[in-house]
Formats: sequence, C-alpha cells, structure tokens
Amino acid sequence: MATANEIESAARTAIARDSRMAGADIRIKADEIGIVSLKGEAASYDQKVAAEEVIERIKGVADIVNEISVIPRESRSDDLIASEVEDSLRRCAWVDETRFSVETVNGVVFLRGIASSQRERSEAEKDARWNAGVRDVVNEIDVRPTGKVDDQEIERDARSALIKNTRIDLTEMNMSVLNGEVRLTGRVPSFVLKRVAEYVALCISSPCPASSTLSMI
Repeated sequence: MATANEIESAARTAIARDSRMAGADIRIKADEIGIVSLKGEAASYDQKVAAEEVIERIKGVADIVNEISVIPRESRSDDLIASEVEDSLRRCAWVDETRFSVETVNGVVFLRGIASSQRERSEAEKDARWNAGVRDVVNEIDVRPTGKVDDQEIERDARSALIKNTRIDLTEMNMSVLNGEVRLTGRVPSFVLKRVAEYVALCISSPCPASSTLSMI
C-alpha cells in the first residue's frame, strides 16, 4: 500500500500536469490510511471539483476531504449567475428545466425541484457548476420516479450492470435496495472503483439515489 508521502507526491504531480488546474493553488495532505485533504484556492467551482477528480484516480487514495475555497477571477451578480445557470439547464439534453428552480446567494447556487432520475439530478448539478462566478452548488433536487419500479427489479438490474463492469469484483461487495434506494457495502481496491460502482448503480433504470459505505482494501 502506498505511503502518505508517496500519495502526496503523486497527487502534486497529477495536479501540476492537469490543464484544468491552471491558476489553482492547491495544498495536499495525506495520512497513513489514504485519506487526502485538499485546501487552498480554485478559480471556479468546476476547478474545485476537477481537483477531486484528479486525486481520486491515484493509487492508495481511500477518501478525499475537499476544503478548497473558490475565489472567482470574475465578479458576477447573483442574478446573472442564476440566469446563466437557468440557460445551461435549458440547453441540456439530460434535464427537464421546467421542473427546476435556481437561486443564487453570494455565488452559491441552490437547485430545487423534482427530477425523474438520479442521473437527471446529477446532470443538473454539473450544468450549474460550470458557470463563471459559481462558488458552490447546493443540490436540493428531489428524485421522484415517473413510474413505480419494484426493489427486486432494481437490484437485479444493478447487479447485472455491475457484473458487466470487469473492473468491479462483486464477491467483495453487498447490495440492498429499499424504496428504490440502492445501498452498496463492502471493499474495493481503490477509491476510483468506489466511484465507478456508485456511478454504475446510479445509471440503471432505478431513478433513486445510490449510497455506499465501500472501503478500500
């Protein structure tokens, strides 16, 4: 297993080489069990999220605590930010913008409304975070399926999707479904595979959130 120093060194190299991190000032600290803390400043909320995406791919990372502050290079009014987020939602093929509302307070975007799937909820958040001036996104969108899907059917589809992903070993993982919510527990060899398992579960026919308590081997 990688040491804290090895993880920190790999993380700094990855951040330095990623073009999305240009202009960011990121401080990285890892402990001996692979938990990485990120602090410093990013020029956009999307850059803050991108930093986490860079770090989660590094071997030995078990979890990430992202405390990066967003200091936008360009000052924008809350009304302008909200208007541009609304426009982003209108252009997105994944979401029905008529079901969502957008409010911005001091650069923090609040998304509210009802999504027909967890995928739609997630895509709405992505649409919001890419806009200039956004400091944070608070996703308060509820997921309400347009049709009733039996928990057993959801579990069957989720298991089938995970089995098809050759990077995931289901022998180290347990799954349960209650009222459409998928819960994954067990162990995986890397943090990125934890994310993969969560994403696969989210993208099945089940529209409700997937949560996990997967730990790294």
